[in-house]
Amino acid sequence: MTLGEKIKELRKNRHITQSELCGDKITRNMLSAIECDKASPSISTLEHIASRLGVPPSYLLSNDENLFFYEKQASIAHIKDAFMEKKYQSCINAIGKLSDTDDELRYILAHSHFELGRKFVLRGSLVSGLNHLKLAKGYSQSTIYDTEQIDRFLLLFSALATNIQAPLLEFEPQHFEDTLDTRHDYELYRYVLGDTDYKYKNPIFAKHLEAKRLMKDTNYRAALALLEEIAEEKKADKYNCYVMFKVYTDMEQCSKQLMNFENAYKYSSKRMSMLEGFKS
Repeated sequence: MTLGEKIKELRKNRHITQSELCGDKITRNMLSAIECDKASPSISTLEHIASRLGVPPSYLLSNDENLFFYEKQASIAHIKDAFMEKKYQSCINAIGKLSDTDDELRYILAHSHFELGRKFVLRGSLVSGLNHLKLAKGYSQSTIYDTEQIDRFLLLFSALATNIQAPLLEFEPQHFEDTLDTRHDYELYRYVLGDTDYKYKNPIFAKHLEAKRLMKDTNYRAALALLEEIAEEKKADKYNCYVMFKVYTDMEQCSKQLMNFENAYKYSSKRMSMLEGFKS
């Protein structure tokens, strides 16, 4: 494909008119001559055309018709920098501008969508979170890069997004039996299981499970005191919607057992309000 043919094909594929491509840099007559290979553009004109078409100038000059190779060369440094800085939406946006993906980019997309999905789920935006997690699963399945850890925690967060009230109904815990404790989310998994023997670094998980032990021993007043401590500090980064939903559920139960039906109603209302918010 000649230089002129490349420019014309790209312009038409991008639905750009000759006037739009010319801007105030070149005339339509000159562009027509270039597209018909009757004239050669100067370096500055070539750079202008490449910029308006959104491709590297080197692609227009090469004999290679594989545009993706040149697009990736021009963008990969920015994508990797954004990835290292955990700017996952920027990664997704940048890759979305390319004409194709490869295994490396699909791995970055799997990881980025997982992290965004995880964030949305923990914040309580379950629909948005589940959409990202579904995309993460698709990209994970289409790359040769190792996504084993992502795949396992996809199960956990997809279960939370699908059934926040009873996530264990949505996946089989044995999938985690040989999972190395290398992610902070592993503690969340043990917490969802209700594992009282695990040594939690997260004090909220430990405190809530201690409250559950007190409830089991019918010491509802002491349990409620612990739960109230958790609720008082709920804006801290270590909290998430699942924790608070379960805390309000237990606060309602303790209040009922203590015959404090006014508080039971209050905590029930908070729990129901969270359920409504989960639909976003």
